[in-house]
Amino acid sequence: MTPPTLHRTVRVHVTPGSKHLERGCNTYAGQPFSEGLCTYYEFDVACCGPADSMSGFVESIYAIDDAVRSHIVPRLGHALAGNDLTSPRTLMPELFELVQAQLESSLECLTWRLSPYYSISGHRMHMDTVTISRSYTFSSSHRLHNPSLDDAANEQLYGKCSWPSGHGHNYVMDVSLAVPHTPTPEQVITVDEIDEVVHEQIIDQFDHRYLNLDTKNFQTTIPTLENITVECHRMLASRFTDGRATIHRVRVYETDRTWCEYPPQNAQIGS
Repeated sequence: MTPPTLHRTVRVHVTPGSKHLERGCNTYAGQPFSEGLCTYYEFDVACCGPADSMSGFVESIYAIDDAVRSHIVPRLGHALAGNDLTSPRTLMPELFELVQAQLESSLECLTWRLSPYYSISGHRMHMDTVTISRSYTFSSSHRLHNPSLDDAANEQLYGKCSWPSGHGHNYVMDVSLAVPHTPTPEQVITVDEIDEVVHEQIIDQFDHRYLNLDTKNFQTTIPTLENITVECHRMLASRFTDGRATIHRVRVYETDRTWCEYPPQNAQIGS
């Protein structure tokens, strides 16, 4: 039987020169808490393994909290105190090993959320790369309508989404790319460059557009959320071809309750 994966989010404040951390609750406020100038980060820790026969745990959540607070936070505090210009993607393998050394289970993925819209992830199965994830928004309208069906059949299939005037959404798109964690000069790609490609390929094409009529992408394809997601992946994959970054996954949220991703989670990085 496939073992379960336990996920734990640890929220922390990091102050320059952080050394000793006192224990405290893992809350939305972050622990340890600082009333002075600091940085706030979230670390998502994904552990995999058989549940312990005595405790029923894959891993103690308190051990996970302590691994991040007692090992990652001091390392980042030291980096901040020394004005270390090392990029987060280069630090990720070191942080991954710092956490893994404290756990009984297998650390499958460590995600460092640097902001609500930017994160770096390290994966056990792909230690030569890290995953950069960025969030973007675009507002578009569309109509779900299959021309091979009459109006009654379309309304039965799509409901009010088939009405002739169409309707709109404020889409949120998460783009994840696999990049080398220690790139050669020829392999370096900046977040600004990633943003530029995403805006050129997606935002400039879809934002404030009626997808059925204003774009070539959906002249013959129904702009469902699923088709929009696959098309965004195709458009971005066609640009990230020089070896500096590879599209890992695209996720598009139509609402906070409905989203689609491509390729699916069980697909390999870089596929």
